[in-house]
Amino acid sequence: MPIYLILIEAIMVSNKLSRRHFLGRIGLAAAASALIPLAYCPTSYAEEGNVQPASYQKVSDEIDYTKIRERTAKKLGNETVKVEFGLESKLWKGLSSGMNEQEFYNAIKSSPIELKTTTIFGGISGIRGYINNEDMREEFLNAADRFIKNKPSQYDSDLTFSTADKTVLEKMLNRELKSSITETIKSWNPFASGREVYVYPPKSRIVLRTDRKGYPTFEMCINTNENSGEDPVYKKLDVTKITDETEKKVFTKFLLLSILTKDPDGVVPIDNFYREYQNKKS
Repeated sequence: MPIYLILIEAIMVSNKLSRRHFLGRIGLAAAASALIPLAYCPTSYAEEGNVQPASYQKVSDEIDYTKIRERTAKKLGNETVKVEFGLESKLWKGLSSGMNEQEFYNAIKSSPIELKTTTIFGGISGIRGYINNEDMREEFLNAADRFIKNKPSQYDSDLTFSTADKTVLEKMLNRELKSSITETIKSWNPFASGREVYVYPPKSRIVLRTDRKGYPTFEMCINTNENSGEDPVYKKLDVTKITDETEKKVFTKFLLLSILTKDPDGVVPIDNFYREYQNKKS
């Protein structure tokens, strides 16, 4: 809708928003899809509980992350999401100076990473609702299609993505992209029923992380306070850890390819990260 996250500028940041795309870069077809007149039924809230104040910040057990890059995605003049990419603080601070790009990639490719996407887009009344799980999933899968078609990276020639990998990724996204809030998208066919989607109101956070062994986690912090001028109130869903070895492998490849592959703007994220490294060491 890896690291993303790899995640991560990977996902969200590496992809251009388009009509059906998700958060722009993790994604947000939200604004893009504003051109599509979708009618939404009233929002419904799952049972509340485990609500966290705005200051809540989850840090993976023993790992602190340093933000390396931040980007705000826009579409049709609307800000859609803010994406922050981080590497393990200990590793980032300990990188030796003087590395070339290949050495830099080799040093960070196994680092725990964090990709934090904060939603901004608030929908368009009567036309388009909040960013939802379908937007996010589609952006991920569009990126997967690009990875399948592209040639291997000069930094990691053995790293490839297949249609079978895409199938595994889609299954994982269908299972993990949840929210405590849902909306119903009505069908234009009066005889067809609508479909329910999970939505992410403005200031909600979707956080993807990998640990030191490469296992990914999904964390959803849903803003339940719809008053835009006030601080968010988060309902934090249970953090899920991906332990299936096949899913772990696919997720890791996806995140790495996200920083190694040229995005629609012609930018290779690893180049931006390398410049940040050079600036840090200068």
